[in-house]
Amino acid sequence: SAAAAAAKRSSAAMAEGKAGEVADSIALRDIRFGGNSALCPVEARLEFDLDFEALRPLRHAIWEIKYIVDTVRKRNIIVLGRTEETDYDGDSSLHFAIERVDVSHIKPSHLSNAGLLVCSLTENGGADEVAEINMVVQVTPQMRAGSNQEEFIRCIYSPLE
Repeated sequence: SAAAAAAKRSSAAMAEGKAGEVADSIALRDIRFGGNSALCPVEARLEFDLDFEALRPLRHAIWEIKYIVDTVRKRNIIVLGRTEETDYDGDSSLHFAIERVDVSHIKPSHLSNAGLLVCSLTENGGADEVAEINMVVQVTPQMRAGSNQEEFIRCIYSPLE
């Protein structure tokens, strides 16, 4: 629909703008998705690598990965995981993987929307926000092959594209 396309363009612009704002702390170099993580059922395994350059030493840094689904009445924030505290300096990377994205508490009609996969980087044990990388997640319903059941397919867009 035209509204969905406009929302996607708006979210993509927001993601690109946010990525540009963190240039004083990190420079995002590459995002690679493992397996079919970028295009698969919404609840399937999620695996990705972020390559970045820490433009200054980052001490006791923690990445938090969230999936955000907005509806008219509610913002659903699903915390997918956090890393251990790590020091970053220069060329660095993050590997993240979870077996399943649990969206069971979100109504199927609310899943068919543009959401965000958010990677938030803090330092000093979570006290200071450093960077946020937003990836647009478009979820669309499709009929499951060989059945009459509908499934929701996610497509994750890199802010680098």
